[in-house]
Amino acid sequence: LNVVFTPPSKEPPFFAGVQIFFLEAPRFELDFTGAANFADFPVVKDALRDVLTDIISASVVVPARIAVDLKEDDDTDIADLTFPDPIGVLRVLLRSGQNLRAADVNLTSKPSSDPFVVIQVGQQKWTSSVIKKNLNPEWMHANVVDLLVYEPGQIAVINVYDEDKYSTDDLLGQAKVMLEPLTKPGDAIDSTADLEYKGAKAGAINFSTKWFGITNKTPKVALHPEVARGPSQIVLKVKLLGIAELPRHWK
Repeated sequence: LNVVFTPPSKEPPFFAGVQIFFLEAPRFELDFTGAANFADFPVVKDALRDVLTDIISASVVVPARIAVDLKEDDDTDIADLTFPDPIGVLRVLLRSGQNLRAADVNLTSKPSSDPFVVIQVGQQKWTSSVIKKNLNPEWMHANVVDLLVYEPGQIAVINVYDEDKYSTDDLLGQAKVMLEPLTKPGDAIDSTADLEYKGAKAGAINFSTKWFGITNKTPKVALHPEVARGPSQIVLKVKLLGIAELPRHWK
């Protein structure tokens, strides 16, 4: 849990607002007793945990946050505190996986998996395409995503799954990557994230990242080629200042 006092003020208490948020969705366990003991079944418990995680994430996982405006007469209002600007954009290029776990076993071929990758940063979630029957997959198309970063301490959670058409997708491994070393201007950075599954090594994911700062200056000629080649080129922020002349029957 993060508590940030911002922005600074020259008068006591020397900050104009408070922000409370999580950098990633919190993990928690559920234990039901008495008449609700039926909810301890894994399927029911997992479904309830997912619902509660989504509710909490929508309220207090970045970019969402609880905010308190302590100086209502200054230029920073509750909307500015609740919805701050991102500090930049992290472009992620998913390249390949290596030595992934085999989740599919049959009698006619070697054990294998149909892997796909889910990358989550705060509330943002991106899913790759599926590579069929491959423990060393390579992603060549639709493998780039732009992720807004709001805090230097944010973490990218990388989950690799095996696609199952008739049952729940199997988790092959997970890795967590600190974003701060990747939020530096300059050339693209090649990285490898080691996966773990139930405390054991489960292969790795190879990816590249490129950091883009955000500016309000309009390009004089054209967008930089590195920006133009990506899935997004601008960040649009809209602040609603008020609504007038609504119909009388509107609720």
